[in-house]
Amino acid sequence: FRVHEPRRPDAYERTVDSLLNNVHYGEKQARWWLDLAHYADTNGFEADRTRSMWPYRDWVINAFNRNLPYDLFSIEQIAGDLLPEPNQDQLIATGFYRNAMTNEEGGVDPDEAMYHVINDRVATTSTVWMGSTLQCARCHDHKYDPFSQKDYFQMYAFFGNNKFDRQGDAKFGQSKYYEPFMKVPTAEQSKRLMEIKAETKVLQEQIDVQNQSKNAFWKRWTSPNVELPAWVSDWNATFSANPPVESKVDSGVVEISGANPDQVTYTWKQSVGRLRKITGMILEVHPQQSLVNKGPGRSSSGNFILSKLRIKIDGKEHKPDFSMADFVQGGYKVDDCFDENTETGWAVSPEYGKPHQLICWFKNPVLVAESSRAEVDLEYGSKQWVKHSIGRFWVSLTDHPFPGIQVLLPQAVNLRSAGKDKEAAGLLSPFDPANYESTARIGRLEKEAIGITNAIPTTLVLSENHPAQNLRANIRERGEFLSKGQEVEANTPKFLPTFPSSATKNRLGLAKWLTSDKNPLTARVQVNRMWEQIFGRGLVETVEDFGTQSSPPSNQVLLDYLAIKFMKSGWDMKAMYRLIVTSSTYRQSSAATKKLLERDPLNLLFARGPRFRLEAEAIRDSILFASGQLDLSIGGPSVFPPQPDGIWDSPYSDEKWKESKDKQKYRRGIYTFLKRTAAYPSLTTFDATTREECASRRIRTNTPLQALALMNDPVYLEAAQKLAALAFHKQDRKIPFHPGPAIELMFYRATCRKPVASETERLLKLYEIGRSKAKEGAEFHGLFVVANAILNLDETVTKS
Repeated sequence: FRVHEPRRPDAYERTVDSLLNNVHYGEKQARWWLDLAHYADTNGFEADRTRSMWPYRDWVINAFNRNLPYDLFSIEQIAGDLLPEPNQDQLIATGFYRNAMTNEEGGVDPDEAMYHVINDRVATTSTVWMGSTLQCARCHDHKYDPFSQKDYFQMYAFFGNNKFDRQGDAKFGQSKYYEPFMKVPTAEQSKRLMEIKAETKVLQEQIDVQNQSKNAFWKRWTSPNVELPAWVSDWNATFSANPPVESKVDSGVVEISGANPDQVTYTWKQSVGRLRKITGMILEVHPQQSLVNKGPGRSSSGNFILSKLRIKIDGKEHKPDFSMADFVQGGYKVDDCFDENTETGWAVSPEYGKPHQLICWFKNPVLVAESSRAEVDLEYGSKQWVKHSIGRFWVSLTDHPFPGIQVLLPQAVNLRSAGKDKEAAGLLSPFDPANYESTARIGRLEKEAIGITNAIPTTLVLSENHPAQNLRANIRERGEFLSKGQEVEANTPKFLPTFPSSATKNRLGLAKWLTSDKNPLTARVQVNRMWEQIFGRGLVETVEDFGTQSSPPSNQVLLDYLAIKFMKSGWDMKAMYRLIVTSSTYRQSSAATKKLLERDPLNLLFARGPRFRLEAEAIRDSILFASGQLDLSIGGPSVFPPQPDGIWDSPYSDEKWKESKDKQKYRRGIYTFLKRTAAYPSLTTFDATTREECASRRIRTNTPLQALALMNDPVYLEAAQKLAALAFHKQDRKIPFHPGPAIELMFYRATCRKPVASETERLLKLYEIGRSKAKEGAEFHGLFVVANAILNLDETVTKS
């Protein structure tokens, strides 16, 4: 933004408009809303595993930037999924309720865990839109406010129809309930997937045309007289294993016995015999009476996992173009034998006790000489499924132009005998030389699509079951999960305006009731929150509680005026912020005279302008901005700025705090990864919440630890160095260096004003002290010491 010409009579208002229309406005406003939503990047509780929720944070930022009216802003978060034909943004908005903590601990009753999640949603709703501690009525009628326990569970019923999946079986392990998530592709990802789909369709149509024009070819391949591959075995082949195992090689067949290592690699070596070109290899595994279920694997089930297969001819490795097997266990792929993941590969459960074949071949034959030798490595490297090696096998080679016919022919013949010639041809068509290029291109496109799909971010959303009747819930006596009492129907508190008879009693109806112009609370609660954000104190100081035990409004008439103005503006949030910050009340000096302090020491009557310490994220952002480091990019996944080692030590996972690279670690505090059980310490020091529950306001403390953080945290030390370097290099090198202009520049960047003479004098003395202690680079070191002090000033971290 830019400050407009001060001589213009409307310069201030034009500057305010620039700020409201600035692309970073949404980030500032989202900070306090994310406290209300208790947004975090982990599930909470003891395990506190990572979740993907940042698309919801981006939605909040974008909603503020496009000035989504507060009624729609509310409705989309409460019930975006229930709107007619909801779009992606409206579904993402329901993540507001998915920010609740999720208990994944062992032994947790999934129904009780879901009960607590729904209680969180009731409490969050009442706090955010009703300014009420409604959760007090969960256990009994509210002692002070007119909420009954029946009112509470009638509100609970609005949220008790949520959709979730049951995963696991409590009879054999843990059973958990998981609510839905959705993929949120970027515009670039969506565009590329559409392009891949269109190109794949064209290529497949070309293959289909090719197949139809070559019926004679396909009939030849699927005829009973088709020539099968002739496989060449070497009865003098050699076998070895690492680590060694007991083995016997008889007529080219290898049988393994004795000890069964957790992981092992077999190596088979043979001559090429009569072959002068090699097109393919077959690995045949056979059952063995001594193995469990007759094998063919040596594991306790009879299964095996071939995690990697390497083919070498005369010492040079050749990766096959095609591979297939007669049977592959669900969840496994033969192609995975040729990647680096040792937990995937070829497995055959539950087809135990049967022979199986794996065939792979090359599009371009490998030319060999009479003396050539082939080597095949079979690696069983899984650490999750140990001792899963093969017990009895042999390997053979071929020069047949289409080795895969060995596996595909039986299937193709069966299809043809059933009158399915097209399907039979479809099995073979990818391996027709005329289709090689199209097939290979389709394969590459499919692989690219899988990569893009796996990279698409996800976010948690809320979804509703189709209700068979009006939503209902049981009152829980004393609020205890196991103590079911009277059943009640979804409804709003009795003492507030009645729920419209024409509205459906679901979350969408609740959202519309909350944002109705007949509801006396929603607008008051929100404008009070906006006032608190700007002045540091609400017209009702207890912004989270408008009940009988709250602080009374310091100006009831003003609160009512702002609420009515807000609704009549069309719930325009930018218009309300503009109204408040262009008021004479806000534009007063924050200086406190003796007379004002005697009359209004706490500024309850707002006789002077606001003065309070910045919020934790804003302190970090402003210091990074002053030092020229702040990365202004908007949106995207959370980042990992520097933090002390050991904070993330967790017995439940190997997740580590991996410090972000380059400019990512200088992004705004709103993007800092938030782990509920190990929050970013610098933000916690300045009273940021752990986001375990809805928080309407943050406390403000003043502790020595905060000054220590500003002077010693690596983030702020680096900022002081960068600020000093920035000021140092601004100096004209043609004249002797003088610290005065550099100190003035640093002071201005941190406080937005120039230092007075007495301040400059003290800072110059500090500069000389720092300069005198430097062994080299004295001028820079002196500026660094001054920068460190300037960034630690109250004025630097205070709105005034």
